[in-house]
Amino acid sequence: MHTRPALPLFGDTALHFYLQWSGALARLLRGVDRVTLIGCRDLGVELGRTYGIAVRSLLVMGEHCWPGSVRERHWPDGFERVMAGIATIEAGELVLVGAGALGKAYCEAVRQQGGVAVDIGSGFDGWAGVMSRPGRIAKSPIFAVDWAADEDLADDALMARLHAIIAEANISDGTY
Repeated sequence: MHTRPALPLFGDTALHFYLQWSGALARLLRGVDRVTLIGCRDLGVELGRTYGIAVRSLLVMGEHCWPGSVRERHWPDGFERVMAGIATIEAGELVLVGAGALGKAYCEAVRQQGGVAVDIGSGFDGWAGVMSRPGRIAKSPIFAVDWAADEDLADDALMARLHAIIAEANISDGTY
């Protein structure tokens, strides 16, 4: 039997929203003993407490408007430090990444190390209460992935539904 090599899975730019709002990300985190976070938000304590898991964080400087607590330049200094941390990833280890363009290189390095990387992008920002993507939800009815085809996708109804989902799945206030 011929087996194909494991290839990265791709989704669109809203994949992290789908994972969050569908509850899939929460189910994924409930199924592991530990997770490594690569991003600019220091969420280890909250994530560990919420899911009862060990969390290791590899922090980098964020975007100009929302830099986070790290002052070290992401490229090349932070990149080299994170890549050294990825070298200690164990086979099957879950790694959540939210590190911009360099995050794609981190995901590939995690895969080569045998880990499982999920790029959740600005999902970290939402968990930390940082609204780094204002207006994006209102402009994209595609975020209503399980909305019935015969239901009205009027902006007010969609926004009410999405706000209700967000209110029930916001790590920044610890509720799920």
